[in-house]
Amino acid sequence: MLQRKPSLVNRAFWNFLGASILTTVAAQLAVSTDAAIVSHLMGPHAMAAVNMAMPVLTTFLSLNSLLGVGASLLAAKAIGSRDSEEASRVFTAALYSVLAVGVVVTVASYACCEQISRIVCADDEIRPMVLSYLRVTSLGVTVLVLSGMMNMMVQSDGRPRLVTCAVIVGAVTNVVLDIVFIKMLGLGIAGSAWATVINYGVTVCITSSHLRRKSCSYRIVRFTKQVWHTLGANLKQGLPLMIANVLLSVIVLLINKMVDGVLGSDGVYMVAVCIQLL
Repeated sequence: MLQRKPSLVNRAFWNFLGASILTTVAAQLAVSTDAAIVSHLMGPHAMAAVNMAMPVLTTFLSLNSLLGVGASLLAAKAIGSRDSEEASRVFTAALYSVLAVGVVVTVASYACCEQISRIVCADDEIRPMVLSYLRVTSLGVTVLVLSGMMNMMVQSDGRPRLVTCAVIVGAVTNVVLDIVFIKMLGLGIAGSAWATVINYGVTVCITSSHLRRKSCSYRIVRFTKQVWHTLGANLKQGLPLMIANVLLSVIVLLINKMVDGVLGSDGVYMVAVCIQLL
């Protein structure tokens, strides 16, 4: 009979917690630094445009909650039970669903970018920048969602430090590319969007290295009826959190609209600064 050692459990818990906190801090610092660089290089209107596009970006990222959170919970349970087959089914269901949903959302959102930009931004002065930002972001939906899913799955498989490393490297890449794309290449707000997408791509490349390790609990298996059932369980677990994130996106959208209607783009810029500080 297996005996639990409290000291090992305690050490694993603090390692996991410490890595999780570092990951969150690194990700938030990357976002805030990115916003500061955009504002410095392109002015307040550019930061206001990014904030206008933020509800769309957070809606895209809410797919991580739907497709990744539930899968990571079920995978952790399977790994704890030493059921490698179930863990592989959970991973396979999550991976295929992310790729399928990512492609569908990319096609739909890119085709409707202009209409979406009119919904989130009524200011004719900054709408072109919002549209440019959304077009690039739409192309990167699959990478954005895949990054979140891989972070959660790798963390559930006992390697939170790898996720922290991936997030930090991605954040540094984002900052450097912001300067290169905006200042040196003159790509404007689209350059900032490309830097963000590439940031998530770098994160995916680093976390995917976990799949090559012999200790990895995940293997890609054939898409059978069991995998379909697993996909349903994944979605059931992640749906409540996705709904919460979508509602948060709606709140940000409404705040932007109210502030823009009263104070214009300068007001939206001030709100963006406050959001970054919070």
